[in-house]
Amino acid sequence: QLQLYLEGNRDKFFNFIISKNHKNDFKIKDLAGCETLFGGKKLSKILEVEHQTTIEVLNQKKLPIRIFEIDDVNEKVIAGLMMQMFLETIIIAYAKKINPFDQPAVELRKNLAKEIIKKN
Repeated sequence: QLQLYLEGNRDKFFNFIISKNHKNDFKIKDLAGCETLFGGKKLSKILEVEHQTTIEVLNQKKLPIRIFEIDDVNEKVIAGLMMQMFLETIIIAYAKKINPFDQPAVELRKNLAKEIIKKN
């Protein structure tokens, strides 16, 4: 998917949600063929390197990114982020004169499913 983002249409922006708290962190033990690369490293460190390098490559390609650093991963924080993104989607849709609550392509699929179910 990263290949598509880096070389595909430039019609996306990217959100990174990064937890600063690693309560359930653990060290990686032996992985077949990866002992020298990952052995003894904390999973949080590997994930940190992954998001840092992905952000760096997106920046090099001048693609828009946004980073959310959260203190804890819990239902309140996740619900707050989801609500913010729902509202952003609605606002952007209205600004672009798009109905954010209309999904004609999805309706097409639902109607087809209803027809098939009625026949069976």
